[in-house]
Amino acid sequence: MLGHSALFLLVRLKMKALVRQQVRRLKRVSGWIFAALGGASLLIWMAVFFVRGDHSEPIPHGLLLLGAQREPRLHERACEHLATVVEDQDPVRELLDQLQ
Repeated sequence: MLGHSALFLLVRLKMKALVRQQVRRLKRVSGWIFAALGGASLLIWMAVFFVRGDHSEPIPHGLLLLGAQREPRLHERACEHLATVVEDQDPVRELLDQLQ
């Protein structure tokens, strides 16, 4: 059900070796310092995604198209599309006027 028994044994032995190596690294002071720095950076990184609330406005689809265009002809079509999609948003209209 979990695959071949030899493969399961190999994964189990690899995990055992990984844990043993990590424990050996923690025998020195430098190992503890690096573990603390790694743990703190992991917690900060996770806090950015899970604790912070998303209070920002979503970027309009037309503006994303405008930023992705590289060919001038497609850029003009994206500008026209953006002008028709978002008419009542002043910051987007100002940005569109600056780009044209």
